[in-house]
Amino acid sequence: MEKTYKLLVVLQNPWAKEGFEKWNPGVWKRKFKTSYTGKRLFGEIIPPGKFKIYFTNANPTIGKTSSSNLPPIISHLRKRIDAVCPDLILACGKNAYEALVLIGGGIITMPIKHPAHRLFSKKEMAEIRATLQRFEIHDGVEYFIDDLI
Repeated sequence: MEKTYKLLVVLQNPWAKEGFEKWNPGVWKRKFKTSYTGKRLFGEIIPPGKFKIYFTNANPTIGKTSSSNLPPIISHLRKRIDAVCPDLILACGKNAYEALVLIGGGIITMPIKHPAHRLFSKKEMAEIRATLQRFEIHDGVEYFIDDLI
């Protein structure tokens, strides 16, 4: 049986047209799976069965539009990383990745375009999925299987 690893997916910030002044995880989870970002992450990027998936946003404040670009809150990200203790972090977009670089911490971080990015091609997503599928940990060392060749 293949081990399941903890994957923390860091997105930019949530957004809603209206009616979401307060964070509601139950509603967000339902809506997220059917969103463009969710469909790409679950359907094309993250291999099924390989990871227990956790999500967070670089900034938990709810933006007013899909193009909202709120600055990362480093203390928020540190708390989420400490709570999840991920084996691997998927940094979705520039804001998420730059914030994670500032934090450091020795966890392998894989930067990708934001899943909703218009120019994120199916080929790129398939390559990322294949790379994620090769992630392993042996004797406490994290690597992608190709690293051994």
